[in-house]
This record gives sequence, C-alpha cells and structure tokens, in this order.
Amino acid sequence: MTDQPAGDLVADDQLIARLGQLAPVLDPAPPTLLDSARALFGLGRLDADLAQLVRDSADAPERSLELAVRAADDDRLLSFESGAAGVEMQISERADRRDIVCHVTGVPLRDAQLETTIGRQALRIDDGVLIARDLAAGPLRLRLTTTAGTSIVTSWVRV
Repeated sequence: MTDQPAGDLVADDQLIARLGQLAPVLDPAPPTLLDSARALFGLGRLDADLAQLVRDSADAPERSLELAVRAADDDRLLSFESGAAGVEMQISERADRRDIVCHVTGVPLRDAQLETTIGRQALRIDDGVLIARDLAAGPLRLRLTTTAGTSIVTSWVRV
C-alpha cells in the first residue's frame, strides 16, 4: 500500500486519463506505424508456411538483363520461396496506385487472397497467375491455399 491519500490517487487517475486524450491529438502516431500495427493483427493462422522474400529488384544496384527483359523500367519484381512453391510478383506503379501480377509455381492452388492493412481481397486464379489492379500503395502480402490444403503466406512487403 502507499501512504498517498485516496483523493490524490483519483487526481492522478484523472491526470493520466486527460493525458491519454491529449497524446493522440498533440503527437499522433505516424500512418506507417499504424499500417504496420494493423498488419500484425492480421497475422491470422500461424501454421501457414512463410514464403520468404528472396529477391527484390528495388534492392539491386543495377538491374540485370533478365529483369530488364521481363519488366518495364518502372516495374518492381519480387520473388518469394517456400519449399517447392515460388511466387514471382510484378508491381506496376501509377501515381499512388499499384497493379500487381503474380505467377505461382511448384504448387497447384485452390484459393488466393491479397491481404492489406484494410482487409483481404479474393484473387482469381488463372493457371497459377493472380492479378490485382488499382491497389493503394502500402503493405501487402499473399495468402495462398494449395489443392492439398496447405497454407502459404508471403512476407509483408511495402509497395
């Protein structure tokens, strides 16, 4: 127990409550921090295989001839791998909007979803190709389900 009178504790609680109201107004969290926090709550199933990012054309000091042939100069290419599964993702930028074309190899797909900080979007699967158009810039990942029922998710990337 403390030697502090009960009236002082009430005043302290009121001060803390008032500071809690002022903090978001005077020093709001940056939007990128909020996006990342929302993404953490969207982890969903932890038993899914994680497809790690293994290549990002934005990280390459000079684009290779192969990348230059496969995509326009402004497109970004990402490669993810998880066991036998491979995901190649091409991202095209238009101002603050993004178009994404993915090719999944090594596993037959039953379901594909694109996850962002604001929710999930089902993607049509056409022979392992997934397309999402007119997306807002920001973090995203793919959640894939194989015909065998295995779940695969890509690591989060900011596009």
